[in-house]
Amino acid sequence: MKYYLIIGYQLLEKYREFPTVRAYINGELVDEFECDNEQTTKISAKFTTDIHFCAEHSENVLHNSTTHEFTATKKYKVIEVDSSLWPDEGNLVLEVLNNQSDYNNGFMNKRSLVSFGIVLLIRKDIHDSKSKMYRIIKKYHTAVKKHNINIKLAMAGGDPREFPRWPGVTEYLADGMMDMANYPRGGNFKKKFTIKKKHKMHMLLSEHVEAKGYFFIDRFFLAWYQYYSKIYFKLTTIQHDIISTNNGPDKRTVSVEIKEINTSNED
Repeated sequence: MKYYLIIGYQLLEKYREFPTVRAYINGELVDEFECDNEQTTKISAKFTTDIHFCAEHSENVLHNSTTHEFTATKKYKVIEVDSSLWPDEGNLVLEVLNNQSDYNNGFMNKRSLVSFGIVLLIRKDIHDSKSKMYRIIKKYHTAVKKHNINIKLAMAGGDPREFPRWPGVTEYLADGMMDMANYPRGGNFKKKFTIKKKHKMHMLLSEHVEAKGYFFIDRFFLAWYQYYSKIYFKLTTIQHDIISTNNGPDKRTVSVEIKEINTSNED
């Protein structure tokens, strides 16, 4: 099976030469490139939620529209890899070399910092198919609303860093907050990830995250995917809650729509 390994990278406060990044999967070098990107860009994702509360002969509608904005690295390395010989549990290692800083008499005049804002592993057939990507996004958001996944995790004291995210790791947590574990780093270093087979495909996880339970598709990824694919859309969730009046169970139906937005924004 073919996959795309997508690495978003940025160099902050460059000193002399660009650092070198090497990517290893299960100990095998798959690519080497210069960390030559110093730019970021603004990305965003639009969400609309319509909740219909139905009881007896009355119905109330709660409408909410939000736009989530993020800062993302502007350049990405896309590497095609073949998973046919991968074990059910393997690893990805990103090694940074020649990441030097300017030390003079014990003082740092200028430092060199490398950030991996996004590291994704996407099956090639999903990457290349808008309809497959949409189907995964809609299935996830339907489950979130229908089964109150986020509420259940909060009640269980769930830390969003401890749950798997698809299709990989970003500098933001599932709730949109910055993840300090993925902050820029100076000097030569290695960043490790786990590659685990689940749901009949390989998933990329942070090193100490287990591939169990629900997996998240975070808001940052939806914003990034639109920027990356140049296909912009609004995700609308329509929820109907029928409130029982005879002590019977409430009933909830959920549908999710993706409506593409015409735009000439190419940046």
